[in-house]
Amino acid sequence: MADATLSASRRGWGIGRVTAITEMSSGGRVWATLFETAVPLYLTVMLWRGLYSDTGPVAGVTLDQAVTYAVVGALLTYLRVGNRGWVRDAPSQHIRLGTIVYWFLWPIRPATYHAVRAAGDLGYVLAWAVPAYLICLTAGAISTPVSGIAAVATAVSLLLGQVIVYLIALLLDLLCFWTVVNDQIIRMVAFVQALLSGGFAPLWFFPDWFQLLSRALPFQSVINIPMSIYVGRAQGNGIPWALAEQLVWCALLGMAARVLWAKAARRVDVLGG
Repeated sequence: MADATLSASRRGWGIGRVTAITEMSSGGRVWATLFETAVPLYLTVMLWRGLYSDTGPVAGVTLDQAVTYAVVGALLTYLRVGNRGWVRDAPSQHIRLGTIVYWFLWPIRPATYHAVRAAGDLGYVLAWAVPAYLICLTAGAISTPVSGIAAVATAVSLLLGQVIVYLIALLLDLLCFWTVVNDQIIRMVAFVQALLSGGFAPLWFFPDWFQLLSRALPFQSVINIPMSIYVGRAQGNGIPWALAEQLVWCALLGMAARVLWAKAARRVDVLGG
């Protein structure tokens, strides 16, 4: 039993490191990621400070709140690492090549493999995002959470938001078993997610109907909910309700993914290979 557990841990460690090893093996990709991280953050700070230069709070949002929201939102939205397509590990590629069949033959379950790869991707992203956040905080570009409780709740909310991001991506990947190719759908959903999550601008600046639409979908859980807690827009009883909303979306999306995984195993078509 102990040997099996150790073997599984080593296998998981090896799978989870694929993204980091792949990305770090190319100096060009490392410098590109650094550029794609630093430039949007700098421009975001300059943009929002410029917009607030001659005005007070807008829609109840102060300068510090707007800049902090925008910078952390940019980190969550624009940081792009771990391109599965570059290493030929995207589900759509496996389905087109026929290699998807190996996912169902390995000693590790397909759902587990997919989740471990995603956890490794997230770990590599955090290796970039955390230092970037600390640099912005040290430089005074953004403010700290409004309280210790807000800091803890924000961390929990960000984690739940990333679970939701993963589950949405998983559902899109699973659709490949029915559509074979879904690149256009992925790009469309990525844009909608950035828009309705508050990645482009805080949702508080949008019309009421737009905010109502965002609340009816899971995307606002990615940025708007955790940042509302961080900057103090959600306080008191609003924090548990916000976290509960995220948990509900995690449960709903998780159940949908479970159903699709069960059906996907019966739809494995080898088109090549």
